[in-house]
Amino acid sequence: MPDRGRAWDRRYADRRPAVRPVPRRGAWFLVVTGTTLLGVASVLVRSGVTGWDECLYRWLNDVPTGVAALLTVCVVAAKAKSPSKC
Repeated sequence: MPDRGRAWDRRYADRRPAVRPVPRRGAWFLVVTGTTLLGVASVLVRSGVTGWDECLYRWLNDVPTGVAALLTVCVVAAKAKSPSKC
């Protein structure tokens, strides 16, 4: 990239967005809220109150055989057209 000199830097320096730090009060609020939610969730899971969650998870992830076969064919066809480096 060619060197444009100091005049170019001064001319375009004001157009860059200013970086604003996150307010400390907001950051602490996020930390405390996340910690509280994690603690409450761990207590609920440990006490076994969330048994309904397993039933809901199984119901949502129960894919019919025909749909699973169609999705598998679609994925195999898509990978054959554009091989990835996975």
